[in-house]
Amino acid sequence: MEIEGLAELLKQIEGLGKIPSSDALLKGAMVLQGLSMQNAPVKTGFLRQSHESTKTESGAQMIVHAEYAVYQEWGTSKMPGKGFVRRAIDEGKKAILDEIRNAIQEEIKKL
Repeated sequence: MEIEGLAELLKQIEGLGKIPSSDALLKGAMVLQGLSMQNAPVKTGFLRQSHESTKTESGAQMIVHAEYAVYQEWGTSKMPGKGFVRRAIDEGKKAILDEIRNAIQEEIKKL
């Protein structure tokens, strides 16, 4: 018994392991970055401008380089935190996941 298309199917399945997930995760990180930048408190604009998203060995990351970002996010003993990154994650979870999903689906179509 021979199954038509089995070789092609196996080739496509093998190709799934070659999908660059870090590219898809970077797209999700960029969505998070945009939302976090919108939520960031503004006095000089430096906090908003200090956001960066990059690929890493394990996927992608979004970093806020301003040294005082941690205090704006979490607060201090004298000031409540603004939670601008946490709010971006909570409010943008669906958009972030959709972006990652769409990027992976596009890569699958190329196989």
